Amino acid sequence: MKYLLLFLAVLAVSCKSKLPIAEKKALAQLAQPVADTTRIKGNYFENQLDFSSAYIKCNAHYETDKQAQNVTAEIKIKKDEKIIISVRFLGITMAKALITPTQVQYYEKLNGSYFDGNFEAISQFVGTDLNFQKLQNVLIGQAIEAFPSSECKSSTADNLIKVEKDNGAAAFITYFFDAVNWRLQKQIIQQQAQERLLTVSYPRFSSYNNLILPANIVVNAIQKQAKMNLDIEYTDVSLNEELTFPYAVPEGYKRIVIN
Repeated sequence: MKYLLLFLAVLAVSCKSKLPIAEKKALAQLAQPVADTTRIKGNYFENQLDFSSAYIKCNAHYETDKQAQNVTAEIKIKKDEKIIISVRFLGITMAKALITPTQVQYYEKLNGSYFDGNFEAISQFVGTDLNFQKLQNVLIGQAIEAFPSSECKSSTADNLIKVEKDNGAAAFITYFFDAVNWRLQKQIIQQQAQERLLTVSYPRFSSYNNLILPANIVVNAIQKQAKMNLDIEYTDVSLNEELTFPYAVPEGYKRIVIN
């Protein structure tokens, strides 16, 4: 199951540098009485991606305290409807997943097993709350969930705009945006009661058909004493093409039940 969970667990911080004048002015304005979260939100949502489909090829490096693995992957997204992920090792498909807002299906070759269920079971297994929208947002460099102005506070930190959203016992989420393009640079999801910390960083972005998407995604996950690092590099991206989403579990595979 590890090959697929490279991506399902995706729910390295960018290097500091000298600020251009435009960014200094933006930060100076936002430093006035604890920044205007409504304005931050408005500027950020101007960057929302308008696309119907995305086809992504990528390389990924996965590492834990016990193992490290390099794989390649193919990701197809039909926006807001379905995502299919194929994970390959040495050119061989080791795992495949078909994900919709209501269903999660995948199979894994190594153990000859498959799963057919929903995000509730997957969330329990990987140790953090997941759903279709959150996974899609992480893959395209968007905030993992909305941040209503009334529930957030904002400030500046490390030359970035910082927005904090406290979901109470559920999670404490922090977003970091650059002050010029309002692009998401990092998001941190912390669940203190469960001793979980998930950081998703976007060190680099690239333009594809005039849309800006991540070129690199770095995920660091900590749960109690366990750590996982995942570094995804997009090697090729095409948008708004007709895509197919074939999925079929090979014969003889055993079904996994996650309680």
